[in-house]
Amino acid sequence: ANHRSATVNGTSWTYTLTSADITALGQGAKVIAVTQTLLQGTQSVVSANNDHAITIDTAAPTGAVIHTVATDDIINAAERTAGVTITGTNEAGATVTVDGVAAAVTGTTWSYTMNAATIDALGQGAKTLTVVEADTAGNPTTTTKAISIDTQAPVASAAIAHVPVTGANA
Repeated sequence: ANHRSATVNGTSWTYTLTSADITALGQGAKVIAVTQTLLQGTQSVVSANNDHAITIDTAAPTGAVIHTVATDDIINAAERTAGVTITGTNEAGATVTVDGVAAAVTGTTWSYTMNAATIDALGQGAKTLTVVEADTAGNPTTTTKAISIDTQAPVASAAIAHVPVTGANA
């Protein structure tokens, strides 16, 4: 058992858990129980009703999983027009953002729909999606995924070479 002295002011007391205390307690559910020592040195347990349950969660989640975007991680013109839904998995109870915008979270899955305007704002070429998952204690983890945006048709070009005609056909 870890014993610590609290600061007493009249009939109230306080104690601030230090980093060392939290590390010693470890992760998970804990109960803080209080005993008091009277001036004559005898100890008594303060009512069990005064025990306080806490949960220590200082560890970040493993990180959201980002599924393949638009079947091949390349957003084309048709997908841009229709909108692209990005999906993945997360720790239960977590919040998820995609490039700073809240995703819809249901249980251990999340989704975020990029409409044409959002895709256009990203521009063409290689891009990186940034997904931040924060667990119920607020511990964040960042996951990234490389995608490509190619919504423009290639530009056709033709070159006509001038070949001089010589001989009998000239």
